[in-house]
Amino acid sequence: MSLLTVFTEPQQFFTALKDKPHFALPFWLLALGTALILYLYYQRVDFDWMVDMLLSTEKLGPEEMEAARKGMNREIMSWSSIVLAPLGMLIAFLLAAVYYLLAGKIAGVQQGFKAWFAFSVWSSAPLLLSTVVALLHVLTMPTQTLPDALYLTHLDPMLISLPLGHAWRGLSTSVDLLSLWGIALGAIGWRSWTQSGWAQAIVVASLPSLIIYGAWVVFILATR
Repeated sequence: MSLLTVFTEPQQFFTALKDKPHFALPFWLLALGTALILYLYYQRVDFDWMVDMLLSTEKLGPEEMEAARKGMNREIMSWSSIVLAPLGMLIAFLLAAVYYLLAGKIAGVQQGFKAWFAFSVWSSAPLLLSTVVALLHVLTMPTQTLPDALYLTHLDPMLISLPLGHAWRGLSTSVDLLSLWGIALGAIGWRSWTQSGWAQAIVVASLPSLIIYGAWVVFILATR
């Protein structure tokens, strides 16, 4: 089955995936694409400007500010981001696979961890489109662009634009609107694998996002 099938015929795709789980293609495209975006970003960004902007929101004295500025090295930040971003993606997929594995056992679906890992990766396939958009953006962006503004399909900057240091900026720059498409794919896949109704499928597919972002909202409100 081609990569496009998950977008054009998701029901057929997940039915086939249940029998022959695989995940290498989308996982490596996402991981390597993310690493490439970050590499290109740190090659093109006005690094001194970026450091000044990031530190401008910190309540530091002159000596602390200077020490922090010296500790922010282009090469170190570049390579740490290139390594940690794909690693974080892997951890997220592993946690999603555990969640689906447990939910599947409750629903009486006898699928192993590898199958649910493949399920979690493929249900995130719309993030490939986000990656393509971000890659095009990083090639054409102004040199004075902050790292959290790389992904144009995120709530901020796609629909809103909050100033640096705003309490809601971290959340708004993390919410990818294409993740709604991913939830829809997860619901279709869950319904295909469990033969459940749409209500259960939508709840199961959307629950992780609701918990994560709901907890984030509560944290912001509690600390304001």
